[in-house]
Amino acid sequence: MKKLSGFALLRQRNYCWGPGNDCQAWGDKGLTQSSQSRLFPNSSPRERHQNTRRKHLLKREVHLNFTSMTDLKVTLLQSVIEWENPTANLQHYAQMMDQINGITELIILQEMFTTGFTMDHYSNAEGMDGTGIRWLKEQAAKRNVVITGSLVIEEAGNFYNRLIWMRPDGTYQTYNKRHLFAMAGEHMHYVAGEQRLVVDYKGWRICPMVCYDLRFPVWASNIDAYDLLIYTA
Repeated sequence: MKKLSGFALLRQRNYCWGPGNDCQAWGDKGLTQSSQSRLFPNSSPRERHQNTRRKHLLKREVHLNFTSMTDLKVTLLQSVIEWENPTANLQHYAQMMDQINGITELIILQEMFTTGFTMDHYSNAEGMDGTGIRWLKEQAAKRNVVITGSLVIEEAGNFYNRLIWMRPDGTYQTYNKRHLFAMAGEHMHYVAGEQRLVVDYKGWRICPMVCYDLRFPVWASNIDAYDLLIYTA
């Protein structure tokens, strides 16, 4: 069990340089001399020119923010998953939750936590009123905590590797995994998601994603959109 507590947040904000603060003008030509001097006050003109190549520094201002949120206590649960055995897996996760010491506010489960990373979607999918969803509602209410993780969902004839963000009151939001793992044939069995999810929780803006999404940083780009990025795998 691991906890995230006393987390010093690095929030990223967009910067615009160039005539009229044109946000399209990223790159060397969009930087004025005064902008470079303000960003790199102790550097020489040559060093400032080299620094313009560092796009991640030029495009975003990173600063500490301690005022808009409190500490967030997070529990990560990782277990050996019984292959395609939701009953055993849900029972085991409940037992693991019973062993959590102290207060936690967010419990993160694994990708496809009810079955393992299966490509047999026909045999293992459930609807949005299925066993896994009902279990998430029960556990979130019982423990007064948000629980998140992904499972195999069928909806309108399509199959998804769907992350559920379940609140204690039984309301939830969902995110369908965007980048499917082609090397395992995931793209042949599941439909890719089209929209990111950002949830507000205890003053934090949290963006949850799933496993292989990690390899595609553009999909996770942060222009003051979220404070915490989570990947469940």
